[in-house]
Amino acid sequence: MLAPSGAPHIQTRIKRATRGLRKLKAANAGNYEAFESMLDLAYGRKGKLKWELLQPILTDPGTPLPPRIIPQVENSRPPVYTKPLIALLTTAQSMATRPLKKGVWTPAKLLPSRANECSEEAHIFGPFSKRREYNMQQKFFRTEKAKVRPPLETTIALAPQDEPANPGDTRPLPFQKLGLLSDIERLVGTAGPPPLTRKERKAANATNEIGGNTDPPSPPRHPSRWVRRRYRALLAKVPVLTYTPKPGQTDGGTYSVRLSDRAAGQSTSASASNVALREIDDVNLAWLRLGMEENTSTENYTKKTKDKSSKNDNNAGEEVQDE
Repeated sequence: MLAPSGAPHIQTRIKRATRGLRKLKAANAGNYEAFESMLDLAYGRKGKLKWELLQPILTDPGTPLPPRIIPQVENSRPPVYTKPLIALLTTAQSMATRPLKKGVWTPAKLLPSRANECSEEAHIFGPFSKRREYNMQQKFFRTEKAKVRPPLETTIALAPQDEPANPGDTRPLPFQKLGLLSDIERLVGTAGPPPLTRKERKAANATNEIGGNTDPPSPPRHPSRWVRRRYRALLAKVPVLTYTPKPGQTDGGTYSVRLSDRAAGQSTSASASNVALREIDDVNLAWLRLGMEENTSTENYTKKTKDKSSKNDNNAGEEVQDE
């Protein structure tokens, strides 16, 4: 009887499935580490899906192939750094580690000076090995691309003068038209207004200004704060790749990378303007002004005391010199 082709790997696959099942149960039980791990797998922050999302960014059919490092070997061509890949590599929001400086992947900065045939080292020690040159460039490329956090979609910036946006040389990503990023932002929602204090609720009920539910309505979002925090942490790992086309040209646009305004750790004016703020009443305003006045008077008194003490020290020093 013939054994199936995957027989040697059955035990490994069973262990992997069991480990994934335990992690899924832990995520449903409220373990935040297991929950974030499931989100990372589902949205391509790690695993096989990450490389599928990176594949359109790593290749560019419109760019000509670079010359071969070893003339007789076809597979000795150096890696190609596309425009979106360069934007991701040089931006902190899309890198798991420190971003790269522009140009560090060029042979002039990546390879030793001996790689230049006209250098003094090449004349003394001989020419640098072409195989080593190819291996160094490929190793650097593999190491750095593994640190990139792939975007879910490519957004096209609005063209100036209300012209229609031209996609130019952009390549659609696997999740381009699914709207996953907007779904996550809608689930996270915006920060709601702060609840009324006990004193304010009593005053509102006494004057019949607010009846029933005194808290202002919150914007639509997921009801669980725990889930919202997990998805906010996910947004911090999902860069937004934006293509800005040049007017009147089909290519030659630029790429930029940013994070969503609703990601964890983001505090921008755009997101702050969406937060509903409650106006201060007369009583709290009076207390606020009183505190500011007391703080100012305290600072003035401290400054006068320091000036007086420094003046006394100077006078004492002058008396010692006279003696």
